[in-house]
Parts: sequence; structure tokens; C-alpha cells
Amino acid sequence: MKKRNEQGFTLIELLVVLAIIGILAALILSNLATARKKARDTKRKSDAKALSNALELWADDNKYLYPGVVDTAVADIIMKDDWTPVTPIPEVWTALKAGPGKYIKTIPLDPVSTDGSGFYYTANATSNASTYAIFVPMEAAAVDQVFCTTGDSSGLVTIVPAAGTGKKYVAADFAIGKCTGVGVLSEPQKGIHTAFLPQGIGLPILLADKREKFIL
Repeated sequence: MKKRNEQGFTLIELLVVLAIIGILAALILSNLATARKKARDTKRKSDAKALSNALELWADDNKYLYPGVVDTAVADIIMKDDWTPVTPIPEVWTALKAGPGKYIKTIPLDPVSTDGSGFYYTANATSNASTYAIFVPMEAAAVDQVFCTTGDSSGLVTIVPAAGTGKKYVAADFAIGKCTGVGVLSEPQKGIHTAFLPQGIGLPILLADKREKFIL
């Protein structure tokens, strides 16, 4: 009887195949993780703009002024991870919650927030602020980049986190000045807005675009 020449894979060949499969699997998982981070960053930007739009609506009802902050030297965290305000309750939270659904349906929360960090709000006064900024740290971007939006512009801002904290920013890192002049100017809101002189003296001045800066 003739013996059939049956030849299988050697151990080395099997190990090579397994190694290749492992490398491909690692690449796929890495790309998937990066894609998820980018998707969450996209949602963060969208939510930050939604907060900014809500504040513009709130300002329309409040003489074109914005909510203040507890301390102008730091920034307020808008929400905690359990959908309740931080303590002391920031004025921006109260403003956005005013009249359920009037300015924003729900206050967004950072997709992966576990320690209350996420959307930061800062303004130039403790009440009736004239300028503000909203910051949210990015996940897929460089470790020192956050997304900033105001009524005028939006874009990535470079902010170096506190030494030794990795990507843990502190509230004091977020200041209005760090958001000034960055990003692409957003589309101006349409319509004509009315601003009155101090004490209501004189005729109203019509402003074609409230996003432009005027000194009365």
C-alpha cells in the first residue's frame, strides 16, 4: 500500500498566522476606539453649541445680558454626573432650566463624565454678565485641547492642564480670554434687536445684529 503524503501546518506557521490575526484585531479595535472618541467629541461640540444658542435666547429675554458665575476667577461646572446642579447652584443652570424647554429641552451632560467634569461656563460678572464662554475638554484631540464656544465664535483652544494631572483640568483653567478670537465666526442671528439708552432716556437704537459689539 502506498502512504498518502499528508502534510499539515507546522507549529511555527500556526504561530505566525495567529500573530497576524492578533495584529489585525488590535488595529481594528484601535481604529474603532478612536472613531468612538471622535464621535463623542462631535457630540460635545454639538451640545456646547446648543448651550450657547440657549444662552443667546435667554439673553434676548434679559436685556442681552448673560448669567453670571459664582466666582469670576474660576469657571462653573454646569452639571454634575447625576443630572443635578453642583453646589452652590450656578446661575447658568438656573437660567437654562427656566421655563422647562423654553431655551433648551435638556441640559446636556458629557458622554463619559463620572466626576462632574464636562461642560464649563465662565462669565465676566457674578450676575448680568456681558460676555461668557463655554468649554468642554476633547477626548480624541490633543491632551491640551478643549472646545470653546461663545455667542461670537467657536473652536479648539489650547489649555495646559495642571501639572501631573494628565487630562484633569481644573476650573481655573477656563477663562474668557482664552476663548477670544479663536475658531470660525458663527452665522449671525437674523432680525433687528432693540437696545435702550441708560435709564430709558431717548429713542431706542436699532441694532441689526446683536453679535456685533456696541458701546452705548
